Amino acid sequence: MRMTKRFEKRKCLTGQTGVPDEDSMRTINRRSFLGTSAALLPSLLLAAENGGLDAVFYNGNILTVDAGFRRVEAFAVLRDRIAVVGSSAEMLALAGNKTRKIDLQGKTVLPGIIDTHAYPVMAAMYELRFVRPGICHGNFMFPGAWDAIKSIDAVIDMQPAWLYLDGATLFDHFGEKRMKWFQPYRTLLDNKVRIGGGSDHIFKIEPERAINLYNPFLGIWTVLARSPRWTDRILTPEQKMNREEAIRFYTLDSAYVLRCEKKRGSLEPGKLADFIVIDRDILRCPIDDVRETKVLETWLGGKKIAF
Repeated sequence: MRMTKRFEKRKCLTGQTGVPDEDSMRTINRRSFLGTSAALLPSLLLAAENGGLDAVFYNGNILTVDAGFRRVEAFAVLRDRIAVVGSSAEMLALAGNKTRKIDLQGKTVLPGIIDTHAYPVMAAMYELRFVRPGICHGNFMFPGAWDAIKSIDAVIDMQPAWLYLDGATLFDHFGEKRMKWFQPYRTLLDNKVRIGGGSDHIFKIEPERAINLYNPFLGIWTVLARSPRWTDRILTPEQKMNREEAIRFYTLDSAYVLRCEKKRGSLEPGKLADFIVIDRDILRCPIDDVRETKVLETWLGGKKIAF
């Protein structure tokens, strides 16, 4: 009864009356609603009555990066938001006559990659207005620094490319003892410090020829391998991340650093339908293949972006 009243109120605001009839709701089953946020239920009901959702993406290997790091087959988009996630059969059952149906052909889907530290126009003003108290770079730390960071609820945006580019030179210059706490990802995560992945990109367009490399998959590989260029040495291997952590580092955790985690960073009901389709499953491929990952498609608000 309460849901009906809310729906009637929404319909009044849109100039319509009544509630969905039995025929319009026939394809929406109870299980499909279980993964839907309460705030989106009226919109999903309204979409069902008016021909269905805007788009359904199905037959995919979708890494949601939600709290359980679920892997699902499909999700549905209403306007510019994720409406519901689940199996291909469930999402196709929600589709109406006007719903676009996009077959992902088994490809891997990630939430849009987020760079916490770059220099686009107006970036400084955006950072001053919206981000949480934070530390830029955080390369050289000391024991106990993480406790001080947590005490003020600060976040850190970090650049793995520096470990890749400069790790060997820094190790030769400073030695093993002084490099022990260089980019200590494992320690920071174990101590519940929120960190996000960035590039510090300034000049040049090519992602691996820029002054500061901004290829996020090179960054993900770097936090997994900690293997700088020009050496076979693994730099403090005890500070490696695992694969789920590395993906979160560039998605949900970066969204948290930039204070936009309620809208971006994972593929969950209510969040923006911003995602990428990539050419391999970076949770399962050989680690050294992660850095070679290519983006096949980019979608913002459920709409494909052409390059």
